[in-house]
Amino acid sequence: PAGEMVLEGRVTAKGDVSAAGLSAGYKQLVRSRQEAASVRAEVEAVDVDHLNQPLKKASEIHRQKQGIRDGKRERAEQKQKAAKAQKKLSREELRDLVFEKFELQPHWHKADLASETGQRPTDLAPVLDELCEREKFGPHKMEYKLKPQYGGGAR
Repeated sequence: PAGEMVLEGRVTAKGDVSAAGLSAGYKQLVRSRQEAASVRAEVEAVDVDHLNQPLKKASEIHRQKQGIRDGKRERAEQKQKAAKAQKKLSREELRDLVFEKFELQPHWHKADLASETGQRPTDLAPVLDELCEREKFGPHKMEYKLKPQYGGGAR
């Protein structure tokens, strides 16, 4: 038969193992371990209301993602409208504004100056090239400072 072990031979000695002479302390220890093992953990009741709701379908997840994309697209369009709404200053007004900003601090990145003045970097570039020189080395690398003839060398 399957699963049974078959041995051939003759039994010459037989032995039984019994727990004889166990101390009362050991018996108490075994009893306490059995009791501890038989205690079941308390089961918490689960709120089944949310289990009754159907799982989200793939189409619902896609619609949510599409809503997120639409929100990003709307914010990008609003940024573009705000950029177009910026008042484009004349070259003289922009020069005066750049001088005012360089009175506040001696070194500027083009992007920082553009955001401070509310002008596009492309509109600001020719004025910066005329009034300023770009630092190529040192702690103010890639920042603009006024040319010495405009008072930029004093600092």
